[in-house]
Amino acid sequence: MLTVRCKRCNTTLTSRHAYDFQICTCDNQTYVKGDVIGGRDLKQIIQIGQPKDTDKLGIGKEEQRKRTTKLSDVQIK
Repeated sequence: MLTVRCKRCNTTLTSRHAYDFQICTCDNQTYVKGDVIGGRDLKQIIQIGQPKDTDKLGIGKEEQRKRTTKLSDVQIK
C-alpha cells in the first residue's frame, strides 16, 4: 500500500494493491498505481506511506498447497 499527497490540491491518494489506480483532479494530475508514482511536476508530490515489505512470494500471492491424489484421480488398470 502506497500513499502520496499532491501539494497543489492537498489530495491524499492511496493505492491498496498493484492494479489500484488513483489520480487527483488538479492540473498536476498526480497518480499512484501500485508502487508507481507520477504526475506532471514531481516536486509537487509528497510520498507519505511506504509499501509494506512482502515475503518472498510477492504481493497477492499465496503459497501453493501440496497436491494430494485421490483414488478418483488415479486410473487403475
